Amino acid sequence: MTMGIYRQARVIYNTARHAAGHWKNTLLDKNPKLLVLVYHRVLPELALDPLCMVVRAKTFTRQVEELARRFPVISLTDAAGQCRSGRSMSKVQAVLTFDDGYADNFETVFPVLRKKGLVATFFVPTDFLDGNAKFPDGRLYDRKTGALHNHVKGSFLNWDEAKAIGRGGMEIGSHGKSHCSLASMPLEAARKEIIESKKAMEANLQRPCDHFAFPFGSRHDYNETLVDCVKGAGYKTCMLNMHGYNRFSGDIFCFRRIIMEETTSISHLFG
Repeated sequence: MTMGIYRQARVIYNTARHAAGHWKNTLLDKNPKLLVLVYHRVLPELALDPLCMVVRAKTFTRQVEELARRFPVISLTDAAGQCRSGRSMSKVQAVLTFDDGYADNFETVFPVLRKKGLVATFFVPTDFLDGNAKFPDGRLYDRKTGALHNHVKGSFLNWDEAKAIGRGGMEIGSHGKSHCSLASMPLEAARKEIIESKKAMEANLQRPCDHFAFPFGSRHDYNETLVDCVKGAGYKTCMLNMHGYNRFSGDIFCFRRIIMEETTSISHLFG
């Protein structure tokens, strides 16, 4: 009951806040805008989800259909190219991204995207692709329900599924190796995660790995030195989970993203 009241209050607060910000930014900022949306889990039904990381498959389908009706949905590579040129092909464009490489990204998300003719970028830690997705308490996420259990296998994408997603027209980016906050570890260890994850992606998928997303991605999980490491490793973009939209600028490397939830309104994405 308490969780239900908390969720309702959160929805009311976020809806009002994003609506106000959306209309302010729509009226005051006439520059072309790039929306980079980030999802995590897409499941048939909502599991216990205190972090609000789960979107129901029905909701996800409705959200991407509405998004595609309103704006062109382009690849991250295309968006990066337009930003480097400083020229936008449309007043508003959107990019779809997915973090952490949950197995439902292959089982549920990928078929929807292919059916709708949409492109997306999936950011996966390479340790997870190797089958080593362990969390600090030793538990793993259940592939089907989203619940936490001990030693559950198959909760995340494997290399074969990642290859299938790539062959299906999607992009696969690096999310580091271990999904630990890079800012919390020694610099050389963080640099190793950035470089070795790119090498592993390219060796296994036989295609360039041009995009990187900081694990967690908050202001506490990256710094200027780490961003320079990402640039130095040869990535073309860097994703942060700092809320907001982006302008098409020739010097942009780090992109803000909008974390998508079950109750996120496509009508208020500029807020």
